[in-house]
Amino acid sequence: MAALLFSVGCESVSIPPLSRDDSAGPHGPRFESSGNSTVDAYDLIVYDRVERKWHDMLDVLSTRSSASLQYSSGKVKVAFRIHPNGRITDIKIVERTVSYLQTTACVEAMKNAKDVPPWPAEVGKNIGRDYQDLTVTFYYEVHHR
Repeated sequence: MAALLFSVGCESVSIPPLSRDDSAGPHGPRFESSGNSTVDAYDLIVYDRVERKWHDMLDVLSTRSSASLQYSSGKVKVAFRIHPNGRITDIKIVERTVSYLQTTACVEAMKNAKDVPPWPAEVGKNIGRDYQDLTVTFYYEVHHR
């Protein structure tokens, strides 16, 4: 099994081969709760910023007629690390059931989410280290006309 490698600048992200997913999930990104309401409130801000960038990427891709033909329903699960200053690093594709182009849109959304605010002090106290590992799953639902 070969994995695709997506590279921008000096950071690269390994994109695994397609996996099978027969479940129909909701459209858009979904996150996994930490179980702590203070941390989850901050995480929701992070996911909101990522989702906005993802929609920006989808808008760009939808203007390319050949790109929209490569869309399929499915998901991309992404793990990443967020730092106290709001910087996102260590982006890893955990699973994908959609095209390379759709997977790339998710990676680009993560890389371009530059407006993530720093952690509030209370979040840092609850996390207890200088980073937090998070996972987000992007769901695609394609309706054919």
